[in-house]
Amino acid sequence: MNEERNRGLNEEVVVRYAASAVVGIMEWWFLNDIPLPPVEMAEQIGMLLDRRL
Repeated sequence: MNEERNRGLNEEVVVRYAASAVVGIMEWWFLNDIPLPPVEMAEQIGMLLDRRL
């Protein structure tokens, strides 16, 4: 966790928030008949997770 950016936030809340976001993205991906190739989807999610919450 980025300490300065997340000061005052509970780490468990931040982790659950991020996990929910990933699940939501995957749900969108499947419900829209996989509009992006799996490799691209994995790269996109990886870039989002690398942004440091």
